[in-house]
Amino acid sequence: MRRQELGPGIAALHNRELSADEARRLLSSPLSEQEIEATRELVAWFMRRYPTARERFAYNRRAYARAVARTGIASL
Repeated sequence: MRRQELGPGIAALHNRELSADEARRLLSSPLSEQEIEATRELVAWFMRRYPTARERFAYNRRAYARAVARTGIASL
C-alpha cells in the first residue's frame, strides 16, 4: 500500500506541536453530539467488521506491526 502524501498546508497542521495550555484546552472541551454519534457509528462498523475478540486482537496486531514498520519506532 502506498502512503498518501499530505499537501503542505495539511502537513503543517498535522505536524505542528501544541503548547501544554492548548492541549489541555482541547482535551478538556466536551465532545459535540456529532462527534459522539460519529464515534458510535465507527465502533458499530468495527464490531460488525471484526465481530469476535480474536478478530479484533488480530486486527490490532496487524495495525501495530504496520505502524512500527512505517515509523521505525520499535515501541509505540
